Amino acid sequence: MRPLSLLTLVLGTLAIAGCGGDSGGGSSSPLDNALRYLPADTPFAVAIDTDTDGDQFDAAGDLTDKFPFGDDVRDQLQDLIEERAGELEQLQAALGNEFVVGSTDASSFVDSPSGEDEAFVGAIEAKDEDALSKLVEGDKAQEDGEVDGAKLYKDDSGDSFAIDGNVLVVAGSKQELERALATRGGDESLTGDDFEAGTEGVSDGALIRVYLNVAELLRASPDAEDALKSKWVAALRTAGISLTFESGQVAVDVDVDTDSEGLTDADLPIAAGAAAPRVLDREGQINLALRDPAQVLEFAQATAKAVSSDFGSFEDGKTEIERRLKVDLDEDLIAQLDGDLAVSIGLDGEFGARAQLKDPAAFQRTLTKLEKVLPSVAEGIAGEKVGFAKPKAGEDFYAVATAGGDQVVFGVVKDVFVLSNSAAIAGTLATDPTKVVPGAEGSLVLSADAEQIAKTALEQAEGRDLGLGDRIKGEIGTQPLDELLGSFEASPDGLSGSFTVTTDER
Repeated sequence: MRPLSLLTLVLGTLAIAGCGGDSGGGSSSPLDNALRYLPADTPFAVAIDTDTDGDQFDAAGDLTDKFPFGDDVRDQLQDLIEERAGELEQLQAALGNEFVVGSTDASSFVDSPSGEDEAFVGAIEAKDEDALSKLVEGDKAQEDGEVDGAKLYKDDSGDSFAIDGNVLVVAGSKQELERALATRGGDESLTGDDFEAGTEGVSDGALIRVYLNVAELLRASPDAEDALKSKWVAALRTAGISLTFESGQVAVDVDVDTDSEGLTDADLPIAAGAAAPRVLDREGQINLALRDPAQVLEFAQATAKAVSSDFGSFEDGKTEIERRLKVDLDEDLIAQLDGDLAVSIGLDGEFGARAQLKDPAAFQRTLTKLEKVLPSVAEGIAGEKVGFAKPKAGEDFYAVATAGGDQVVFGVVKDVFVLSNSAAIAGTLATDPTKVVPGAEGSLVLSADAEQIAKTALEQAEGRDLGLGDRIKGEIGTQPLDELLGSFEASPDGLSGSFTVTTDER
């Protein structure tokens, strides 16, 4: 995708302005007018708020100001477009409605190498048509024909764009631009109502909203044929994502829509309902909690059975183990995990997990029966020979270790199942405290230290020729970052999630 000068100028100006409105869909709205240059089956479309005087830009600017690199970002962006600084006044006058950019072809979007996809269209209805005209004049663009009443132009970089009334239209190529103008004049285009329906479950006042036609993307992907054999995956329709700035936090909402006909709670990838489990209260860790992990395991088995030709071998092996050891793996192991699973993951790679059990004594008896096959199962997972140790008298943990020193310990402790790759963590995990995640809804919950995650990510980026870590080490302050919180809720109608990064008020 080649850079388009007017598009670059639009996005650069937005970043400088605060780095974020007239949303709203429906017939003849500014959003609807911009979306109609995209085909009805577009795989994705993004709507960006361009109201530089709006709440989103103010909140984004306030957040950026908390970081010591905020002024540098503004200065660098200003430098990028200073050669066209005379156009900023007209550009800001033209902005205010949502700027839309989307793909015109699902197959091209899925298959094209990164950076080579020209199947995109961008459009924005200008609030001030005179300002838009002055922009075109200042761009010294040459008229390059007319399509369906819209004037085509070519700028000094050779890029084509169009002015259709008071709408600026850009595209990946002149051919795509002409196709977009034809789409606008036809009956098979994406509408504001389509976009609003696909993003209904996310914030409508967001800085950025994303519409995804999941069903179309799956159909276009050559790797999705097997996945579509899953009942739940085949029911996926659209998804919406939003990025919203508020005082002291950034929020990302996700909402996935499914065709609920024929779906039940048992078909979902995670347990249905709004009830949220508690997470482990382990400082500096990524803490996850899952209500009814048996649902996830059963979904994984059902999906594997539907999509994998090798699943029969797995079932044969499972049946043989059950026959030899006189156990029912589904009932005696998986069905036992109908409470909460709490997982804590350290940024150093150490982890611990504990799961509530329906009948701890029965689960322990099942583990004892499985002692004969646990070493071979562990070797199959590790891909190498392992050492295996059963718990001694008065001890709780089984232990598996590789020649390289990796280990996993597990067992029933104080009526919960504990598993960890650290004996020290395993020793305290059964009694470690838990906490409620504020605002969490659904069976999957996340709580983490955003500052520590950011620091670790920057350290890992340093020295990897990415430029990022080396440029900002010692310069970026991650101190304003506080918590990363999130949750997912499922139902036959869809999957919804909300994630926030909070900042310290200082």
